[in-house]
Amino acid sequence: MGLLLLGNARLVADDWYFVRLSSRKPIAFGSEKNCYIDADLGKIWGEYRKLVDKAEVDKEGRAVVNVRWIVGNGGVIPLTTIQEIVLLKREPIDERVAVSLDEDDALQYMLTKDFCNPHQLVSDNRKLELRKEFFREFFRQTTVHLVNTTGTPQVTQQQIREIVVEASKR
Repeated sequence: MGLLLLGNARLVADDWYFVRLSSRKPIAFGSEKNCYIDADLGKIWGEYRKLVDKAEVDKEGRAVVNVRWIVGNGGVIPLTTIQEIVLLKREPIDERVAVSLDEDDALQYMLTKDFCNPHQLVSDNRKLELRKEFFREFFRQTTVHLVNTTGTPQVTQQQIREIVVEASKR
């Protein structure tokens, strides 16, 4: 959510999205109209306190909100091209906050993390090969970064902001 404070940021999805590979850049299509937030979001990012105040928080401390309450209708778009990918990990033993990955390292990360999707309905060899082929091409068409989220939310967001700002200069 903190990234939405960047002037040129737009939200396609907060959780998952569809990707169509093309001969140019991958295209992301959002499917959700709302965002999940944690109840402590307003404490971490004061700018979002009003959003949390409007939300109905469940017993797990989460809520589903309409992010347009904060960013307006133009801040949420149905599709965009993908230039940069930021993968997240939480590994306290790794002191590096952010690293760039080539397509092979990015694919290896996805393989070791079960494609970051523990809810896969089918995980046979045929599906594994299809996923590998998709992600290999996806990562070939983009620049991939890996950010370790063991610091404070502000440190993590700052690192991602630096990646985004640097990418906008290219």
